[in-house]
Amino acid sequence: MILTRMRRMGVVSLALSLSLWLGLAAAPAALADDVETVVDNAVACVDADPVCALGGASLDVDRPELAAALPTHWRLIVAPPSSLETDIRELSATDLARDVAEETGSAILVLVEKAPGSRSFGLAGGGLSAEQITECLTVLNRSSDAGGAAIIASAGELERIVGTASSSEATAEPTTGWDVARAIGDFFKKLLTVIGIVILLLVAGLVTAIVLILRHSSPKRRRTRAHSRVDKKLFDNSENADSVEKSLLKLRELADLYAAQPKKYTAGGAPIHGQINQVIVDVQELFRRLRANGTAQQARLAESKYADVLKKVVLTVDRDYYGDIVANPRLWSSPDERIKAIGQALRAVHEQVLENIKQVNASKDLEFMVVLDSLLESERAAKLSDVYGQTEPNHTPAHQPDQKGSEQI
Repeated sequence: MILTRMRRMGVVSLALSLSLWLGLAAAPAALADDVETVVDNAVACVDADPVCALGGASLDVDRPELAAALPTHWRLIVAPPSSLETDIRELSATDLARDVAEETGSAILVLVEKAPGSRSFGLAGGGLSAEQITECLTVLNRSSDAGGAAIIASAGELERIVGTASSSEATAEPTTGWDVARAIGDFFKKLLTVIGIVILLLVAGLVTAIVLILRHSSPKRRRTRAHSRVDKKLFDNSENADSVEKSLLKLRELADLYAAQPKKYTAGGAPIHGQINQVIVDVQELFRRLRANGTAQQARLAESKYADVLKKVVLTVDRDYYGDIVANPRLWSSPDERIKAIGQALRAVHEQVLENIKQVNASKDLEFMVVLDSLLESERAAKLSDVYGQTEPNHTPAHQPDQKGSEQI
């Protein structure tokens, strides 16, 4: 008996479990159909009438007046809460507005009358931005009127927020051939404007590049670059030669620095970088001529002398002295006199360099004049012999330069 009852209870439990499992398996499809049905009914309703009363909802205002209050191309759904309740969930006004807007492509405003004096609004679609939707719902919810009267009372503010132009863009109205042609014309106008701007920019860039190339390759610029170099081949590995080379490189650096502001860095009424360049160029010329035409003793003497002279020139025109006097004249006593003295010192050094070059040239000139006098003597002797038929007495050259080469710099 007990076993029989247990068998019966087991069969009943199994049947109940199977029924519950089958019900749960079938529920999602059925519940989903309920939501789709609500949305489908709402779409069909607004397709038939822009002001739609869904699920037997009643309009508290005149339908034509309500339709006229809506912004252009908006559609209204008025629904009681019961029509939005499904087995899955209760649809909100915003949910219904969004789902219907996806189906119709229009701006959908949903009004749910919950109780006398209680309402909720939902708005979606129609190309409205999130900011526009928020502002419209704020206007409707703060209205003191109820239901459709709130929409009519807020009509002006809604139109201002949305704008007629943006509302008309939300509805895909067919365009005429003239509209298409005008749009194409506007496109090509903008395209030609962009092309013109690009061409102007390219031409301006090309002209600028050409000007820079010409300026960079001008004879004056080439001479400046040639003068700015320091020929390291002129100096050997001796201590004095290294000192001369380092001083010339430092003077080159300072000249480039002061050349950036030639009107500011002057001495004796002339840009100081030009005066420094003259010293650099002619000191190198002196050593170049010494290497080619002078003696080893002259070269060593010059290196010893200019190692000291150029070191003093560097200290004179460096940033810590000349540069600081120009930049901070109020911190120095008699700044103008100091700058004038610097200019005089540069001119004195340059004149000394030129004088030393002339001394090297004089040594070469001695050899040249000896050879020239010998040639002239031979020519004069031949002509006198032809005229007088006899040999002229020994002729003393008209020019007898000093036979001793200059060894002083």
